[in-house]
Amino acid sequence: MAETKKLSKKALNTVDGEIVQFLRRNLFKVRLSDGQDLVAVMLSNLLHIAVNFKHGFRTPFIAVRVELRKRPRTHRIVGARESGLSAGGR
Repeated sequence: MAETKKLSKKALNTVDGEIVQFLRRNLFKVRLSDGQDLVAVMLSNLLHIAVNFKHGFRTPFIAVRVELRKRPRTHRIVGARESGLSAGGR
């Protein structure tokens, strides 16, 4: 999984999920492994993974790791990878 290198040294509150919808620019709707949906921002160094997804092309399932942050800060995608498997809920 592509991970960001500038993560803080403290333990992060991260969960796994999948991208289910492109919203705009670097914002994505993500479904977490527990079934909860949220909006998260993808860091610029990971955007190359989601290019086809953003443009509406049929793409493989994109698994992500999301850092959950307290409001008003937006949740952040800190890791992403493509899988050849199709997403179960789409």
